[in-house]
Amino acid sequence: MYRKLNTQKAFLQKELGPFLQETMLRNDGTLTEADVSKMLRYYGLAVPGILGEAFAALRSSSLSEKERRGCTWLGATTGLFDDFFENTSLADGYIELLYRQPAMYTGNNANEKLANHCWRIALIHAANADLLKDMAGMVHRSQSESRLQKNNNPGREALQRITFDKGGYSVLFYMAFFYKAITPADETLFYHAGALLQLENDLFDVYKDHQGRITTLVTCGMKIASLRTIYLDLWAKTKQYLLETSYSPAGKNQFRKILCGLVSRGLVCLDMLQQRENENNGFFDPAAFTRKQLICDMEKPVNLLLTMHYYAKIL
Repeated sequence: MYRKLNTQKAFLQKELGPFLQETMLRNDGTLTEADVSKMLRYYGLAVPGILGEAFAALRSSSLSEKERRGCTWLGATTGLFDDFFENTSLADGYIELLYRQPAMYTGNNANEKLANHCWRIALIHAANADLLKDMAGMVHRSQSESRLQKNNNPGREALQRITFDKGGYSVLFYMAFFYKAITPADETLFYHAGALLQLENDLFDVYKDHQGRITTLVTCGMKIASLRTIYLDLWAKTKQYLLETSYSPAGKNQFRKILCGLVSRGLVCLDMLQQRENENNGFFDPAAFTRKQLICDMEKPVNLLLTMHYYAKIL
């Protein structure tokens, strides 16, 4: 996976680096260095470098140059569209026009115009642009519902549904890039894999979410043991749904290994959160801990060893 990510890093710098430098020179103040960072160091890296490579492994092949290019621009789009929901006052109807009719609604400022540019390149390279737009609509719906998490606690049942939908439809959106049509078996697999990865993301983001007054399954006071049960149940279901797809045994095996590497990291983070809960008389409250206490440093040798331990255990 590290080799795949290094390949994608080099491609990013060649494909997006010069363009973003020029774009920032024409910036009207609506683009920030954080936007560029998301494109080059997070979404533009992880979407092709992890999800794209996972899909390639599933079909027992490699990413084509066209797929890598389109998937890279698709990832670059993600952070910008996320901000439309989280950090702007744009109406949902207008956001829908931006992704449904990008040739007509090209944006009113540098931020929107950059999102439009990235999105249109992704659509050109997609196997089925209409399918990708439809999946963008599902992400749009889940993002709109996730606003309930801001400065609010909608309850654990609603939080679980929001978490699963947000992650599930996001991964379906990215995977839709590669498909002319998605089978029911693939849809079920990718939805549950996405739900699992969203919960993992929330585990690592507990400090940031608490500071941002965003309520998640991790910040709402749930017992860590209950979170672990939900997490492992999602992993078990994902593995079962993988078996029910029509890919080759070798492809399924490689896909499972990639996911297992990510899931193992989440289990290490759960161990850390369990320790915090034990230190707080059996109650997990993010407000009771410092940033350092809530950040799970995966570069520590002990955490790397634990990751390998869990990988071997749950594969």
